[in-house]
Amino acid sequence: MDSLGQSPVASNAYTTAHVVRLLPDGPDHRSALDWLRRHQHADGSWGGTVPVVQDRLVSTLAAVIALHDTTEEWAPAVSAAGLTWLRRHGTEGRDARDDLIAFEVTVPFLLDQARQRGLPLPYEAFAELPRLREAKFGLIPPELFAARPTTLMYCVEALPTPYSAHVSGLAKFAAANGSLSNNPAATAALQRHTGHRAALDYLAAASRSTGDGGLPEVFPISVFEDAWVLYLLQRAGILPPGTVTAAAANRLRAAALAAGQSGVGVDADFPVPDADDTAMAGIVLQNLDAGGATLLPTLLTFEGPDYFHCFAHERGPAVSANARVLEALARSPEQFGPQLRKATDFLLAARSDTAWWHDKWHLSPYYATAQAVFALADRVAAELRGTFDWLLDTQHPDGSWGVNGGTPEETAYAVLALATLDAHHGPAPRSAYDRARDRLREHLDATRHPELWIGKSLYTPTTVVRAAVLAGFAMASEAADRSVRPDFWKRFPSAVNVHARSAEAHTRAWRDNHGLAQDAAERDRLNRSWIGRSVAKCYPHAPRELLYLAGDTFMWLTAFDDVHAEATAHADPARLARILAQLTDVLDKAGYGQKDGEGNPAHGFPDALADLTIRARSLLPRDSFTRLLSALRGCGLALLWEAHVPWGENDVPLNEYLAMRRHTVFATVMTAFIPRPDAMHPIPDAHRLETSVHNLVGMVNDFCSFRYEQGTSTSAPTATNPLSLPHLLMREKNCTPGEALASLVQMCNEEADIAHRLIARLTRQDNEELRDWADAMAQLVAATDWHVSVTRWSAEPPAAPGPRSAAGSPQVGVRLPG
Repeated sequence: MDSLGQSPVASNAYTTAHVVRLLPDGPDHRSALDWLRRHQHADGSWGGTVPVVQDRLVSTLAAVIALHDTTEEWAPAVSAAGLTWLRRHGTEGRDARDDLIAFEVTVPFLLDQARQRGLPLPYEAFAELPRLREAKFGLIPPELFAARPTTLMYCVEALPTPYSAHVSGLAKFAAANGSLSNNPAATAALQRHTGHRAALDYLAAASRSTGDGGLPEVFPISVFEDAWVLYLLQRAGILPPGTVTAAAANRLRAAALAAGQSGVGVDADFPVPDADDTAMAGIVLQNLDAGGATLLPTLLTFEGPDYFHCFAHERGPAVSANARVLEALARSPEQFGPQLRKATDFLLAARSDTAWWHDKWHLSPYYATAQAVFALADRVAAELRGTFDWLLDTQHPDGSWGVNGGTPEETAYAVLALATLDAHHGPAPRSAYDRARDRLREHLDATRHPELWIGKSLYTPTTVVRAAVLAGFAMASEAADRSVRPDFWKRFPSAVNVHARSAEAHTRAWRDNHGLAQDAAERDRLNRSWIGRSVAKCYPHAPRELLYLAGDTFMWLTAFDDVHAEATAHADPARLARILAQLTDVLDKAGYGQKDGEGNPAHGFPDALADLTIRARSLLPRDSFTRLLSALRGCGLALLWEAHVPWGENDVPLNEYLAMRRHTVFATVMTAFIPRPDAMHPIPDAHRLETSVHNLVGMVNDFCSFRYEQGTSTSAPTATNPLSLPHLLMREKNCTPGEALASLVQMCNEEADIAHRLIARLTRQDNEELRDWADAMAQLVAATDWHVSVTRWSAEPPAAPGPRSAAGSPQVGVRLPG
């Protein structure tokens, strides 16, 4: 994150050569010449490290022409090697017109330049390209070329004569940074025609951005870079909190506000908006609760009869742009139903071999396929089985995916796509993730990556690619661990309350109003617990006020545990006992509004607890209210027990720990919010089911916290390494941490089997209230996946997943009073 904006795009030969040719007296001219000398391939060509003939053709033509015009002693021999390559291989790329931006414009221009210099090349072999160029420009009269911004501004350096005469008219479209379309080659052409002084300053800045003397394909790319980096790190659950993330989000929000209804482009100063950047900015801002919803209607300006255009008047559709639009609009399915169907149909029709996709903006099918998977997985998962199999079948033996024996970037996209499909068609073999993780680990610190992104030549947006590699590594690591984790969730139905977002906002505001967070660090930790969204998954049918009450209750418990239990209780359990005595007095008053504790160090918690009891008395049935008070007392007793547990000695009996864990993890509070039907009292299965839910909440929480806090290398609890079920299993079984985790997974799955059988029995009962209660218990079991998918140590907000239906089960959820 700290590298955002520092070196956004690496140098490439096409751009560097054009700037050298157009501005022989320009800034850093000799550095750019030296860059060309140092970056010629052994076969005489220039271009990306992946040998794509179209890229090598435009890059080598541009470099040979630029070097022909210089007086450097070394240039003739270097240029001659380039000419040899062009005569041998250049014509191999003449028919590939769809892979590079403006290929039918740049190649004829460069051939004209070469012919003017008398360079010996097979010009007749490229006769078709000038005709295609004429057809393209026939749609735009020269006198209208400079009337408004168009995508042709991006290739001003390669315009034919009738249009080049109008280049000076484009000066009015130059950005505040001095560039034309944020493109060094086009900006150099503008400066050559107009003497535009700010263009030289821009080119100097572009040269500095690469750090090696060359020039980038495009610079700057603030919207593209910020949005893609944040999205990739969000997707992997590793987006760090803090000022850098906030600054990137603020830049995106400012760009969106400035763009209004037109959408955003690759940079805040880029003159032409596109659907891809607009959709990605909307997705990221919504994920961060930082706005973004206003960008969604803007996407309709890019809608065509059969798909969404990335740019107005583009020649062919972009898979990635349509996938991004689909993912963005899916946030409001009621509003954009026809558009969602259109984008879905287009993407499915665009597949190759019913498995993979290719895109106009990226060389690799793994990039396009990943974007399609991200958009389609929650809508038409069944259609993606072929994609899942293709990803597994195309992994290289060393764990990588992609061209040239595999690249880190392509491997990252393959991992992200595979992990997304795991929930629907997996699990993928652990070995696939293990090998990918090991391969990606080798490249975590790499700053140079193969050029796979498609511009006028191939290029690398360095920070975006580094974020992809880091995200892929994180996901491969997490997915490899996933094979040693509970896997029972698909058997239980799942839904999310429609008030999830507002519950999150309300719960945070309630916490701050009562002063429950001691400082900014504690607020941030609690924010990343996403408590409001968590309860929305536990109670999907609760009315809003009751959902708010549940969220506030769990916020109170979590904050109290952080401040007065985990932080200080072991050092001073007597202090915790005195605070709990105060809180017991609040509970004894049972919601009649009497507050206590002014001036006490814990005064915020009693006041907040009194507020909870007042609201609970008015919102809950008497039985649920009584059980909630009892559960809260039990939590206090359990926290006091925990404060006296000798963590370092590891001598707590397993049964004792399990009996208390349901209280320390607040599972009894979870079930208290669900009214018990009278019919359940004489039924042993119902009571055993409630116990099973309590056990699963504690087991899953221990699994996740142990894996995160201790890892599998720690063998004993300490004062900063709390006691947990895996620690006790290590003692009971005299086993390793990994073996203890595997044993805990088995316990979770066995307990889930019990719960599933009990729910099946109870839902066959004649009593409707009992069936609803059993369905509600099933929802609580399903909600335990929250600990796995989003933990309080991750900066990523939980997604708003679509409902998950258990096989053969109706889609149901908690039914609460009101």
